[in-house]
Amino acid sequence: MGTVNKFNDMIKSHREELKKEGGSTESMNELFSLDASKIDISGLRNPLENLKVAIKKIHFFKNIAVFRSNLQQTNKELAVYSKDYTKSVGKAIGEAITKIKNEYTEIINQISDNKSGMGLEIDMYNESLKNNQKISKEKLKLIYKYQCDARIGLYKTIEAIDLYLLHFTESISKNP
Repeated sequence: MGTVNKFNDMIKSHREELKKEGGSTESMNELFSLDASKIDISGLRNPLENLKVAIKKIHFFKNIAVFRSNLQQTNKELAVYSKDYTKSVGKAIGEAITKIKNEYTEIINQISDNKSGMGLEIDMYNESLKNNQKISKEKLKLIYKYQCDARIGLYKTIEAIDLYLLHFTESISKNP
């Protein structure tokens, strides 16, 4: 009799816990069509063991119900948060790419300037070297071009992954 009372107390505390969290005890039945009449008790031999199994199943279904409830809430929140998200991400990535291009242009201008800046320093350095050891400005520009393209490509990849994950999360939360 003590086990039955303990089980009854667990069910009551679980229902009270759900109500405190803002959920309803009906959500388990609604979401999973859990009905006491569907539980087959014809083969029960050891009532204590079967009660333990039933408690584990109830915990499992409770966790699933809470999980689905959280996904439903997430879906509602995503609708609000993702409203202008694509534009915001695009603007932020666009600003970062513009900054990278401006930096690249500035470096290329410095390399090309033979009167001051990096171009003058390269020319002065090259005067003291043999022809096969001199720094090629064109190769240096090409290296910076590759670096610029790689950084831009990285930002575009980040943007694509971020938007993909947003749509993935929306899909999962709508239809778990």
